[in-house]
Amino acid sequence: RYTLHFFLADNTIEILESYERNSGCDPFPKLLNRAKLSKDPERQACAAVCDEAADDEDATTQHNYYSWEDLAIGEYLQIYNRRILLLDADASTRSWYEGHNMPLARAITVKEEVSPPPVFTPPGHDGLGSEEDSLQSCYHLLPKAPLKSIESLDTTEVLRFRARFETEQPEDVGRRFVISVIVSDQSVSITEFIQRNSGIVGGKFLERTRIKRTRPDGSVVMTDGRNSWLGLDDFYVGARVRMTGRTFVLFEMDEYSAKYMEARPAKFARSDKLAVLRKVHDQVDNSALVTRISELQKKQSQVDVEELTSVLNDLAVDVAQHDAFTIIRNYGDKTTMKIDLGALPQLLV
Repeated sequence: RYTLHFFLADNTIEILESYERNSGCDPFPKLLNRAKLSKDPERQACAAVCDEAADDEDATTQHNYYSWEDLAIGEYLQIYNRRILLLDADASTRSWYEGHNMPLARAITVKEEVSPPPVFTPPGHDGLGSEEDSLQSCYHLLPKAPLKSIESLDTTEVLRFRARFETEQPEDVGRRFVISVIVSDQSVSITEFIQRNSGIVGGKFLERTRIKRTRPDGSVVMTDGRNSWLGLDDFYVGARVRMTGRTFVLFEMDEYSAKYMEARPAKFARSDKLAVLRKVHDQVDNSALVTRISELQKKQSQVDVEELTSVLNDLAVDVAQHDAFTIIRNYGDKTTMKIDLGALPQLLV
């Protein structure tokens, strides 16, 4: 927005720039210093460069300069390749024009299109420090360390799983790992078992850190413009978790982790025995289950976790290995981790 001053004494024009608060513009005082303004854009450029003077009385007529008669509400002024629309005038200006039989029109209200603010997209991590710490420089000129809750400092609750690689490479098939998930901040550390004569150095495989959720092609999964992180829901028996560019298959968990998850069924649905039985009961075909169990009883009397998972999946029941793990822990033998086939119809049908 601009404020135009026209001086009747010498027919000169001054144009000031008006800035709103927090407009982001440098407060440059004037668009046009007080001077005569030619209607010819070429002469405007020459006057700006050469400081052309027009002091004679006939200059306004000779060079076709703007006069007070050219100024009216709704008219455009050409100034330095800009078209400026006159929107309104103050009370004294309107009174003067009325006294000269040129009343000014009503003020023009221009509706400005307000574009929505751009969505902030955090830049990629530069690899220095933690991602949360580096992100603070995007919000503050003087970055502060990200706040941590007291709960996130608790490292006593740890879920541990045994895992292997999902691979067919001979040198990697026998490698075994312990994946530790710290419940408080859902960070992960991985330790590899030491195996003699394997040619692979065991020990610490991955330092404790948070893991981004990635796709098979290696791209990071984004949620609302932010990185998506692996959480507690991603770790259970039978889960396939992609970390450090490799896919780990979790096939066993320790007793502490099993009891911890069973004590919190609302947080870990796969460890809720009633929810698992309800899910199987809603999906299973009773007659098909009885027939399948009868066939197995001719060969064996018990099934383990993998066999029970296979039986239920063959019957079009969408269950994970952890669901079968929960059934056997609560209704089978915890020592051998097997369950009698004869007990399954009463549980699942």
